[in-house]
Amino acid sequence: MDMTTPGFKVSHKKKFLIVLLLSLTASACTIERQPRGFVLDKGIAQGVLTGLDNKTSVQYTMGTPSMVGTFDANVWYYISEITRRRSFFRPSATERSILAVHFDGDGVVENIRRYSLADAVNVKPRKAKTPTRGKKLGVFEQIFSNIGRFSEGDF
Repeated sequence: MDMTTPGFKVSHKKKFLIVLLLSLTASACTIERQPRGFVLDKGIAQGVLTGLDNKTSVQYTMGTPSMVGTFDANVWYYISEITRRRSFFRPSATERSILAVHFDGDGVVENIRRYSLADAVNVKPRKAKTPTRGKKLGVFEQIFSNIGRFSEGDF
């Protein structure tokens, strides 16, 4: 049937709801790309030279690092990532670039390493539980165990 035929009438509210539902459905299927972290300029990164630059000059050239090494403060990491997200799903990384600048004991650049998404390793945590000592409390013990334990002078 055609919308112009006399027996087929659609109210303005129904037309609005149809258009609204179609636009929401179309917008839910869009893919969103988001750059995150440090924006790496290859020209600037190539300006950092091993044996010549130090922490001050690297920070002046590249800015504050995204992260300093946890176990070695002489390693600075500049991390950038581009993620892709489709509708309501979790974002996933499509590109990752990590520039690791290693300094020697005097603070002079010793080594520069580059890592990408291909270097990533998926780590699956174990599902084992650590046993703990103690007593497991039931629901009523949890609710009523503190009654009478505190006096007015404790507050």
